[in-house]
Amino acid sequence: MPLSDEPLADLMARRAALLAELGTVAVELKRRGLGRSKQVLGELGERLALEVYGGTLETPNARAIDLVDAGGRRIQVKARELPGGARRPFQFESMDFDVAVCIRFDRATFNLDWAREITVDEFVEIHAAHKAGPRLSSVRAAQAGADVTERFRAAWVALEALA
Repeated sequence: MPLSDEPLADLMARRAALLAELGTVAVELKRRGLGRSKQVLGELGERLALEVYGGTLETPNARAIDLVDAGGRRIQVKARELPGGARRPFQFESMDFDVAVCIRFDRATFNLDWAREITVDEFVEIHAAHKAGPRLSSVRAAQAGADVTERFRAAWVALEALA
């Protein structure tokens, strides 16, 4: 049945149930020390970055940076989970960071597709201006900066072992 034929009440009931499950998952991740808020994917990306770079996570409400690594670099982490082939941008509030780390997960499998480390200088050259703040297309992000995919996959495997 096409989504448009589904009664709105049924759709909203399913949405509410899924959101409740997501809340339960967020609480469990927090209990296990893998998250700090209900922004599950963002928290996961930040935790992976902490495993890869070391350092200290900022508070969950920090705007420009998520992590200060062991070398003192201010890192902004962006994680997306998208269906195969989807091209949605990474949205930033500012460019007040030293490094942006963009991570893409496959929505169907939740495999980590790729992770890229992009310096602010490179980010300045390739971002697009937007009223909500700088944007970086997923196509550009996937090709920019340094490929840190294998480091993030190793961190992902290590975190899965903790779960």
